[in-house]
Amino acid sequence: MDEIFHVSQTQQYWAGNWKHWDDKITTPPGLYLLGWLSCWCARTLGILEANVCDTQTLRVVNVVGAIACVALFLRIRKKHTCKDDKRCNKNELVHAVNLAIYPFHFFYCLVYYTDVWSTAFVLLAYSYGVDGNYWLSAMFGACSLLMRQTNILWFSFTTAVSMRRFLKNHTQSRRNKVTKSDLSSPLEELKLLSFLAWRKKRRILYFFFPHVLLFGSFVAFLYLNGGVVLGDRLAHTVSFHPMQLLYFALVFSTTRFFRCLKILAVELKHILTFAKRKPLSCTLILGGVTLALCFVIKEFTIYHPFLLADNRHFTFYFRRKILDGLPSGKYLMLPLYLISLIHFLGEWQRSKLPGLEKIAWLVTTVLSVVPSPLVELRYFNLPVIFITLLFSPAKGGADLWLFVQYLFVNMIVVFVFLFLPFSWPDGSTARFIW
Repeated sequence: MDEIFHVSQTQQYWAGNWKHWDDKITTPPGLYLLGWLSCWCARTLGILEANVCDTQTLRVVNVVGAIACVALFLRIRKKHTCKDDKRCNKNELVHAVNLAIYPFHFFYCLVYYTDVWSTAFVLLAYSYGVDGNYWLSAMFGACSLLMRQTNILWFSFTTAVSMRRFLKNHTQSRRNKVTKSDLSSPLEELKLLSFLAWRKKRRILYFFFPHVLLFGSFVAFLYLNGGVVLGDRLAHTVSFHPMQLLYFALVFSTTRFFRCLKILAVELKHILTFAKRKPLSCTLILGGVTLALCFVIKEFTIYHPFLLADNRHFTFYFRRKILDGLPSGKYLMLPLYLISLIHFLGEWQRSKLPGLEKIAWLVTTVLSVVPSPLVELRYFNLPVIFITLLFSPAKGGADLWLFVQYLFVNMIVVFVFLFLPFSWPDGSTARFIW
């Protein structure tokens, strides 16, 4: 696992070797600085008896981050969905717990990886941004970039949502009062807000100066570093990998299985109704979508060297046993991709978010996953977390079934990780992970 590199780099800082840097590490030093600070605080408070900064101590850092994420899940959900506080507290607490045990998030809460605190800082930046505290939003956005530089995309999403709400509040003033027809579609709203933003550009620059400053700093980093990636650049190149969107849709649907079944029933009913009214149009649309998916599968199925060689990851076996192991395995997955896309689009359409914010989320998701040639399930965490937090909540028994589903999956994965290790040819011990 990558944990060995993260622990080693933190221990180098703990030993005072601030100039040391492992070239295999591709993310900024935010996690290692946080680990060093945590060990220093623990030693100062007498929690650590010896001058140590071992793996177990550093894993506690991520446990704290996981708790912070639960609080942020609850805070953001309440702000976006709650009207009745009494009913809200129970419903949203269950929803926050479900997100906390979301399998691809939960597992990395138990090991020393960048994902947990990266998620926490992104959510903090978003939470304060939509609240109008742009300095704190930019500060936490900077912290998120110290964890993972690609978080600039989610900070851009935060800025877009915050600016839209800032301008929308401005339109409610007496001078700029607009009718509902002016905001009848995302395009009309975009035109209106763009016009207003140009008129109030100085005011916007004044309030969003911290965000502008952070974007400028990131551009300077790109110039000085010669790109986004630190360290091993050959293994982390940028590519055009639209198959990632199909993988994302599949992951999203399977991790919300019971919710998926409910929405699919509704969507398939609509499709059948449309097919009865316009059979030719339905056939052409379905045929066109199928051909487009076949083209994407044929031309853009990319196997990163890590996916071919690293047999610790479950995705390695998905590729070997299904995609390559079955006759035409890549194309046998097409019905599942199609069903997942129908479910995903159904969720997206049902969102109570304003149209522009839904589009901003979609654009950010595409930009965050498509350029990566490596299929890592944890790379889908932020898109899934945001769509779960901001879109329409599940109702009835769906939350309970989701809790049972996640709990069952986590128990299996943790059991396999702890009790079913295997040996590599060099004699070292390896463990199965996501």
